[in-house]
Amino acid sequence: MKRQVDVWGSWGEWGRCSRSCGGGVSFRQRRCYSQRTEGASSCVGPTRSYRSCNVQSCPEDSRDFRAEQCAEFDGTEFQGKKYKWLPYYGAPNKCELNCIPKGENFYYRHKEAVIDGTTCEPGKRDICVEGVCQAVGCDNMLESAKKEDKCLQCGGDGSTCYGVKGTFDVASLPKGYNQIFIIPVGATSILIKEVMPSRNFLAVKNVRGEYYLNGHWTIDFSRALHVASTVMHYDRGSEGDLAPELLHARGPTTEPLVIELISQEPNPGVQYEYYLPVQGQAPGYSWSYGSWSECSSECGGGFQSRLVFCTIDNEIYPDYMCRNKPQPDNNRTCGRQTCPQTKRWKTGEWGPCSATCGGGTQNRSVYCVAFDGQSSQGVVDNTECMAFAQQPRSSQPCNVRPCATWSTGPWSEVSCCLGGNCCLAYTEGGSAKSRG
Repeated sequence: MKRQVDVWGSWGEWGRCSRSCGGGVSFRQRRCYSQRTEGASSCVGPTRSYRSCNVQSCPEDSRDFRAEQCAEFDGTEFQGKKYKWLPYYGAPNKCELNCIPKGENFYYRHKEAVIDGTTCEPGKRDICVEGVCQAVGCDNMLESAKKEDKCLQCGGDGSTCYGVKGTFDVASLPKGYNQIFIIPVGATSILIKEVMPSRNFLAVKNVRGEYYLNGHWTIDFSRALHVASTVMHYDRGSEGDLAPELLHARGPTTEPLVIELISQEPNPGVQYEYYLPVQGQAPGYSWSYGSWSECSSECGGGFQSRLVFCTIDNEIYPDYMCRNKPQPDNNRTCGRQTCPQTKRWKTGEWGPCSATCGGGTQNRSVYCVAFDGQSSQGVVDNTECMAFAQQPRSSQPCNVRPCATWSTGPWSEVSCCLGGNCCLAYTEGGSAKSRG
């Protein structure tokens, strides 16, 4: 009897890339040809093959790819309200599209999987493919074995930088904030961690005294923070005091970072490790700068700013002392993509009341306009706005207080008239009437 053999057909064409920049994914498929009339095929191997595409960096002011996916739900009614949605990274599955409403303390899974090519975590290379986090080499290619060394050189051997390692182990510290060391400009592969769990907390600020993490006795949950032009990850275990705190960042840093310990009990020790270039800058003044602020507008054109200051040995000096070196920009335009057109109600001023008292009516104009996020684009039919919001009132009551009227009481009695003259009797309304 001839043995039945299942065989793979040829691979199909590569599909469209999932992203235009920043590292997308495309796939191709193949089909298993089986002679079986019953049962599953016995072809061994995957039906789909994936590869990286468009791995070039996106423009510097581009919006975060996961944030774009959350923003698709902005203004959509959710449990009776409309929200602005931001990425939430604290959920167990990093490849679900979990978003948190701005200013709220809950998150929601909008989609079971983010778009292929979305990074699993901010500041890291690994990407989501079909809802699963996949490793990516430092060349931004799937299934690549290339690794970054401590100096951030792809495929490097670590010879272009040197390590700075130590342990801050002063046990007795004053209660509150204590500076323990400074991470200098240009540091890479930063790792800071408690030796043992404690009730103490790590804090991060810049040399101007502005806190990035755990300032003013406000302790954050685990999160990723954008500081010194890198992403620093702050890890606090759900166990609280039972797990040591951890800070780690890829770098390189563009400003000095002051690390503090908020002391509440004896310090068991804080280990630190970072790397600096072997060919460092010659001694002298240099410009330092922080991370860009959030764009003032998500579309239609906005602005971002950052701190730029002159430093030497992690201390700030007047800007004129760095005048011989090119100063980095401290502001730039952003959010240049065209805003989606929306419709909204616009109202005029209320007109005069039809009555001065006793209840009148005043009117105003109400009309629907198209809006592109920056300015009105013209009047459209009112029905186009009714899908977004209830139409405002075009009339309202006014001057509803009662009008004033004269009121009279009964004539008063008089005891006599003297000399043939008439006496005066006064009504309740205040008018004098004569009576003969």
